Amino acid sequence: MNYSENINLEELLPNSWLKYIDKTILNNVNNALQLAIKQNTKTCFFPYDIHDIFKIFHLCDLKDIQVVILGQDPYYADKCQANGIAFSVNKDVKIPPSLRNIYKEAKKESTSGDLSDWVKQGVFLLNATLTVKEKYPNSHVFIWKEFINHIIEIINKECDNIIFVSWGASAANKYINIDLNKHKILTSSHPSPLSCYKTDKPFIGSNVFKNINELLQLYNKKTILW
Repeated sequence: MNYSENINLEELLPNSWLKYIDKTILNNVNNALQLAIKQNTKTCFFPYDIHDIFKIFHLCDLKDIQVVILGQDPYYADKCQANGIAFSVNKDVKIPPSLRNIYKEAKKESTSGDLSDWVKQGVFLLNATLTVKEKYPNSHVFIWKEFINHIIEIINKECDNIIFVSWGASAANKYINIDLNKHKILTSSHPSPLSCYKTDKPFIGSNVFKNINELLQLYNKKTILW
């Protein structure tokens, strides 16, 4: 086990975000995660480093968000992969299949799977679940559902002209309460190899990165260097 039962999530979040977050919701997450740790003493949770759980919040303040892209779980097969940024891996880690398709659609050639440069430009790459049990996808959805819904509602309420990107049905379901008088939602299938060409709005060929920048220009915001 790589997490301590004494984990305190409030200590891991930056103050710039804490002032917006409901302490009761955060406490509920903390208690549920502590219980999961206690019940799985021989199992690793990812991201492997607890300081990566809220990494995205440290890299991007609420006021700096321009785009929200919602992933699902952190990578759950290898302790070297999940780094607290949805779809991203550290520079020395092999690029996963979904991220290869993201680069393909973005027409980006890179040997690194590190997406922190996107985050620093205001692309909030948030997973719908911020921890996961090793080799068990969706194992911590029940822990994080309320919290992630809360974060999306904070962005919806506090920000203007945010582009919410929905890759797959799971992400779309998180956006049902977005105020479309203030914000925009772009949708397609998920970039995974099993889904990227499916549905009537396939990820490959969606021009999502081009469309994001066109909307940012319309909002008189700085475009993203993908």
